[in-house]
Amino acid sequence: MKFGIGQPMRRHEDLRLITGRGRYTDDIILPRMTHAFVLRSPVAHAHIKRIDVAAARRMPGVLFVATGEDVRADGLGDVPCMVPLVNRDGTPRHDTPRPVLALGKVRHVGQPVALVVAETLTAARDAAEAIDVEYEPLPAITEAKDAISPGAPQLFDHIPSNIVFDWDNDMGDAKATDAAFSRAARVATLELVNNRVVVNSMEPRNAIADFDPASGRSTLYTATQGPHFVRDPLAEAVLKIPKDMLRLITPMRELTYGWNIEMQMRAARAGLRILEIPVDYHRRRGWREVSPEPFRQARESWRPSPALRARQVRGGAGTIVSASFRTYDDQIRIKWASP
Repeated sequence: MKFGIGQPMRRHEDLRLITGRGRYTDDIILPRMTHAFVLRSPVAHAHIKRIDVAAARRMPGVLFVATGEDVRADGLGDVPCMVPLVNRDGTPRHDTPRPVLALGKVRHVGQPVALVVAETLTAARDAAEAIDVEYEPLPAITEAKDAISPGAPQLFDHIPSNIVFDWDNDMGDAKATDAAFSRAARVATLELVNNRVVVNSMEPRNAIADFDPASGRSTLYTATQGPHFVRDPLAEAVLKIPKDMLRLITPMRELTYGWNIEMQMRAARAGLRILEIPVDYHRRRGWREVSPEPFRQARESWRPSPALRARQVRGGAGTIVSASFRTYDDQIRIKWASP
């Protein structure tokens, strides 16, 4: 049977990857390559009162230090959301501004606050530790469902109740479902709490950026499942260059999951626009597991209700005749609810 439940699937790429014959992004070494390190927020929600990078810029081997204000001054754009979802009422979803580096406020643990480029990774990390950031803590919550409760801390002033979008898949019939529940012989309810989920690919998010001054063309090496999906918005929306001036190379697609589609611009910014020399950025696994850029949590119910109860309708013969569910999901820094 093809694609049967429990059927073992023979894999073809594993032997190459685990015997040293794969080509990871970390295997790429370019002449004069430098190294980037990102300083991230240790708090979940706070105003940034002050960032002092003077000491970091004076440290040996440091080539470049940037904050959110530097990114704005350089004219780089925000990282765009590429999913044009529409709410149930027909209105477009809200947009959550995502600057390359935080501007004025941080909204999750691990949000990038400053970028350091140095001759070695150790020098870049040491300089990042010398950056003095003063935070004014704001109320924070950890449960996705609490984000839409009355009085919950607001992440963005223009997004009421922290709901980016309230969406359905346009495949259900709400009236028929409610009618089936009203006629049901029995109704079952169920609440499912999906604990924190961390995507653990063999190589963390990564980017090696190179710039050719003669042609003005840039090259970005990064493990991603969608090279064009990353290249086009990175070039046009963030770097503000024609997309044919940015070449994106994916060494091995076997190393990626959907989470690696995120545009790797932290190192790209310095390598493509400022230093004009290769810059290597590899995200540390520890921060990847703390930051909510991977999926965080989900709470699902099989029927909308204040108690998040799940319900299945059974007919007299024990047949399930209708079902509905609602998911509250905290995903990639976006609080959203979808039925």
